[in-house]
Parts: sequence; structure tokens; C-alpha cells
Amino acid sequence: MILITGATGFLGRFLVQEFSQAGYDVRALVRRKNHPAVTAFPAKVVIAEGDLLDVPSLIEAMRDVQFIIHAGAMVSFQRKDQASMRKVNEEGTANVVNIALDTGVKKIVNVSSVSALARAGSTGVITEKNTWKESNLNPYYGKTKYLAEKQIFRGVEEGLPAVQALPTLIMGVGDWTQGTPKLFQQIASGYPFVPSGTNGWIGAEDVARGCRLLLESDFQKGERFILCSENITYEKAFRLIAESVGKKAPSFRVSSGIGAFIGSTSERFAEWFGQEALVTAESARTAGQTYRYDSSLFQKTFDYSFEPMAEVFSKMALAYLKR
Repeated sequence: MILITGATGFLGRFLVQEFSQAGYDVRALVRRKNHPAVTAFPAKVVIAEGDLLDVPSLIEAMRDVQFIIHAGAMVSFQRKDQASMRKVNEEGTANVVNIALDTGVKKIVNVSSVSALARAGSTGVITEKNTWKESNLNPYYGKTKYLAEKQIFRGVEEGLPAVQALPTLIMGVGDWTQGTPKLFQQIASGYPFVPSGTNGWIGAEDVARGCRLLLESDFQKGERFILCSENITYEKAFRLIAESVGKKAPSFRVSSGIGAFIGSTSERFAEWFGQEALVTAESARTAGQTYRYDSSLFQKTFDYSFEPMAEVFSKMALAYLKR
């Protein structure tokens, strides 16, 4: 039996599909059994209602489990969410590690993030050798994932086999009103702005498959593997998305500094009206930077080629236009 945490999340749905199709007995940890995503799970998937911060429910969910894909996490660029995000990502991972040690889980694949790698002072391409450094260039989400990784390494020191996947910006079919799929809705509706930065991008199906390959590998000492299909500018990515849905590409290029100012203003207005800001100072600052990632370690180790992003965007567009 394999437990997938965060099963109803954007990536979690792809993980459930990947491991089910590969013949694994899958147990999906969900916070609500009536979550809309649950209806799309294969019939043989066992549903376990629980929460990373609710230890009794987590103990029950992990009963008789041999393997864990830990994808449960909170992702946010909103300042108001920072305390909750740290609690879920750090403490939640600690709970998974502690119970796994007690119950003799054979292996954990931790879904981390390239945000947990050093960005401050980074020159050239970022690899798995980059180590964390405190900096305002790091999103707070990245810090929480770094702290979650520390819990995984603690577990390894105490005898828990583990390996870690560090995906870049993940794209795939999902809820078009949130997360990265929301880019399609924004661009299709005529959103005019495009960040000036560069980032790593990858398809969700490749991330899910990468997690399966890591689980089935001999790596178990907390090794980290970057998962990145391509390093491309936001300008190019937005243009590819716009072309795929037959719309005009955003043309107003926004620098990191201007974006951060707009984000700060947006956050203040959102806080006044009790809403979430569409753009925050942190998200704008991050999107205005140039980050390039090297995923050759994973690709060479597993003789694997990632799907080109143009194809990922094309498949997403077909689903978006048919919705």
C-alpha cells in the first residue's frame, strides 16, 4: 500500500493517477471525502480522511502503509498565510516522518521544490548542490520547503529511507481558477502584463512519473533531484499560452521593482477588503528574477526526457477550450 498526501491538490491528482495506472494499491489522504477531486479518482483508490496536523488521523491513514509520496503542502505568496504555511509544511512533514519511523515505512518520496535551493548570490544554472541561504529573494514558501527538507534529512539520520523530488514551476490541467492553470484563464481574458524574469517549467505528468521512478530506485539517503523540462522566460511562456488559446500575448513587460510595487499596493487593498491579492510583492519580485535550473542529474540517471513545454501548453489549451 502506498499513501499519497495532498491527493486532492493540483499535483496530487496526477500522482494518484500515475501510481494507480502503474498497479500500486493507492490510499489517498484527503481533508474532505466530498472534495470534487475525489470523484475523479480511480475506483480502486482507498480514501483516508485526515490532515497533516491531525496526528491521530495521520496515524490511521498510515496504517499498513509501506510507501509514502509526501505531496501535501500549503502554497501561498500572501503574507497573511506565512504562519499557517510554515506550520503545515514543516510541522506536517515532521508528523509524517515521525509516524513513518514508528510504523516502519519502507520509503518516502518527498515532493519538495526548487524554491528550497539557494537563490541569493546564485550565478548561472542552479543545481542540487546549491545550499540554502537566507535572502529576501527567497519566497517564504521556499523557506518552509527548506525546513520540510530538514525534517526529511532528520528522518534519514534516524533510519528512514527517503528521496526528494524538486520540481520547478508545474503546469498541467487543473482548476482554471487557481494555481498555475489560472494563467490560462488570465491570458485568455486579456491580461496585459508579463513579468521580466525567467524560470524553470515542467509538466505535472512528468513530475508524477518522476516521483514513481524515484520511489522505485535505490536512492534512500535523502538525495535531491531537480525536475525541470525547460528554462524559459515568462514572456515566451505567456506567448505560447496565448497562441494555444488563440489570444493576443501580453505585451506590457513589468520589471521586478515595478512588479513588487504593484504587488505591495495590491496586497494593501486586498487586506483592507478582506480579499486575496492577485499579485503580491513576493510573487512579483520572484517572477522578475532570472532563475535557471539543471535537471541533468535526474535525466541522465533515469535516461529520461521531459515533455517540451510547448506540448504541455498545447494539451492544457485543448482541455481549457473544451471546459
